[in-house]
Amino acid sequence: MSETRATGCLRAALQALALAVCAQAVAGFAGVLYRPVSIAILAASLLALLRGLRRHLATPPGAPWTRLEIGLGAALVALLGERLWAGLHATEFHYDVLSFHLHFPVAWLQAHRIEIVPTPFGDLAPAYGPSNAELLYELVLAPLRSDALARVGQLPFAALAALALYATVRASGGSRSGGLAAALALLMVPEVYTQIPSAMVDLAVAALFLSSLHFLVRLGQAPSVADARAGALALGLCVGTKFVALPLSAALAALAVAVALHHRARWRRVRPATVLGAAALVLASGGFWYVRNWIVTGNPLYPLAIGPFCGLYDSALMRAWDYHVPVGELGALGRMLGEAGVGFVVAALIAFTLGRRFVEAALAAALVAIVWFWVPYQHSRFLFPAFGVAALAIGAATAAQTGPGQPGEPGGPVWLGFLILGAATLGSLIEFPTGGRLAVAGAGLAFALVPARARRLVAAAAGAVLVGMLARTSPPAFAIGDGHDPAWRWLDAHGSGARLAYAGDNLPVPLYGPGLRNHVQYVSVTSARSARVHDLPGTCGAGHGAAAASPPRTAEPAPYRQPEDPAAWLANLRALRTDTLFVAKMDPIVARNVRPDADGFPAERAWADAHPEWFQLRYASPAVRIYGVAIP
Repeated sequence: MSETRATGCLRAALQALALAVCAQAVAGFAGVLYRPVSIAILAASLLALLRGLRRHLATPPGAPWTRLEIGLGAALVALLGERLWAGLHATEFHYDVLSFHLHFPVAWLQAHRIEIVPTPFGDLAPAYGPSNAELLYELVLAPLRSDALARVGQLPFAALAALALYATVRASGGSRSGGLAAALALLMVPEVYTQIPSAMVDLAVAALFLSSLHFLVRLGQAPSVADARAGALALGLCVGTKFVALPLSAALAALAVAVALHHRARWRRVRPATVLGAAALVLASGGFWYVRNWIVTGNPLYPLAIGPFCGLYDSALMRAWDYHVPVGELGALGRMLGEAGVGFVVAALIAFTLGRRFVEAALAAALVAIVWFWVPYQHSRFLFPAFGVAALAIGAATAAQTGPGQPGEPGGPVWLGFLILGAATLGSLIEFPTGGRLAVAGAGLAFALVPARARRLVAAAAGAVLVGMLARTSPPAFAIGDGHDPAWRWLDAHGSGARLAYAGDNLPVPLYGPGLRNHVQYVSVTSARSARVHDLPGTCGAGHGAAAASPPRTAEPAPYRQPEDPAAWLANLRALRTDTLFVAKMDPIVARNVRPDADGFPAERAWADAHPEWFQLRYASPAVRIYGVAIP
């Protein structure tokens, strides 16, 4: 089967990502994750990407682009540029970014190895979750010891998602406008648009899911070992990025079975080595995280107890926790889907029905069902892959209606295609108007209307303005909009090279300070020096699957606090040469399982106040205490 330029570029991007992830994993598990090593891996990955893109982009272009295609393409480029600017000027950050998405790579950078970094005072699962995106964030953290680029770490994945959608529409015989419209429709979904300039990972999961789907679509057209390998590579990168990608991948597995059955006569001739090779790619590009958990804890999905594997809690406890939405509350599901925007939802429904995109409709429905019925915590951001599939249907239906009909696919009225396109793109803009989104629309309109001779001049001027704005950008201080913010600013101004212990919450990233100059960790309050849950006596996981001392009663247990021993805590602080203590007031949910004092602080505050000769109070607010520590 012939390969479009977009497919070739997507294949090159996946290979470069896999190179970066695999090389980082090898260096990290070997304990040689030093800055020069990361810089060399980053350079090799970028070189591989550039060589791959150059090879595929060098092929002769097709027909000249229409004004509609130019406008859509310009809008996409403008959107990515505007999101980059927004990310570098961000003033507040998502909890997960400060809790672990940036914490893990900084901790690995300082330790020169991949470690299980504890996530106390909340959900314990992120410490054991697959972390491909965090490996990539470490890659851009290392050269300058700066988190400026990692803060906008999902921007490349937004571009990857756009490329995957465009390539899939084009591989199906769709028009450029359909592919560009699909990409623009997804990235204009409000929560997707908001998450682009961040170090979250949900958009990364969606981008890799759509990349794997692209090669499944190609396999459905004609069997190809190369496409099977590329699809396996994308799938491995996807499941190696987030736990929730594993159940979502079940939909891809079902589609792969359907494709295999469709071409069963040809696939019977495939050698077992090919199948094993594809499985090895999945393992090497992301499945290794689950193997690591299995080796370390005896459970690939630790700390979740599932099947024969022992854990700290099971899915029943998760469904009894605050973050689960009862599956009978279909109104909540409707609101989650509606957050994509009325225009997007209407366009998707038209594409599924009048556009006859029945396969995409079934796949999107399966993904929604998986998130709602299977995943215990049904966050709306887990629906990004479903929104991506809906965007694919929008692009494919638009192409089928506005462009020449494909064999076996009637063209239909032109007005229907423009209705789908308008609802998905302009509808989103009208429903959710912001300065940045209006600027994106303006850029697309300008490039569509200006004469061809002036486009390069306009592009150069726009590029110069963006570069000028970025050159004057300095990373802002971290903030979440509460009492932590002034304490973090105080620490930035008064801390330098500290060995800092934190307690009360799990938001360690701002404590590292400018240039990542501080060494930050949670210090155990028990006789066990390690705060890793699976190392603790009496927890399920110690001894590779030993039974827990007592059955769990919560989805956020705190075995790392049992028993709280001030003498052991002081000894641990002394052994770690801690010189600064940061204690924060606990969230009410955390305080259910970690005993608070009258003001909501953990025991560390009272222990520090009891020894003023060792703990000098340097900063105090209703939310935070900061102490200088000098334990003889």
